[in-house]
Amino acid sequence: MINASRAALYVVVPGFMFGVAHANPDGAPWGSADPNAAQNCASCHYDGEPVQDSGSVVFTGLTSRIEPGKLYNMVLIFAKPKGAATGFLAVATQGKFSSPDDPNLEADGAQIRSTSTTRIGDRALWRVQWRAPIEPIKDVTFFVAVNAGNDDQSPLGDQVHFKTVTFQAD
Repeated sequence: MINASRAALYVVVPGFMFGVAHANPDGAPWGSADPNAAQNCASCHYDGEPVQDSGSVVFTGLTSRIEPGKLYNMVLIFAKPKGAATGFLAVATQGKFSSPDDPNLEADGAQIRSTSTTRIGDRALWRVQWRAPIEPIKDVTFFVAVNAGNDDQSPLGDQVHFKTVTFQAD
């Protein structure tokens, strides 16, 4: 016969593990790409130490100075994907992201995230568009977090790579 405390353990532990493994089934919480935020991507995806200012995360398509109102076609590249699952979340301090013709991206104003990965060889990449604000009030900072997951649908075995880049506004 199973005692009451052991029976509770059989119910609580699997429930807790399921809750952790599927804490955000609809994607990363908006705004969690800033590595200095109290609640960021590394808060949920852990096992490896988060990589700050990761050299594996590259943004292309922006110039050193941002032109007001200009639409930029950008590519986010993650050069060292670990495992089969890789996703990202990007947040800009100004402007607006969009994801034309890509059902695997979700944009919400100054934020964009992936819902699946496009791979080319040993790299993951995503094509996004970002429109600079018509009248930027200051420099534009992009916070990017890329999760290098091991495709086990849990936060265990994952490592988050952060990249923060600031561009000057004209």
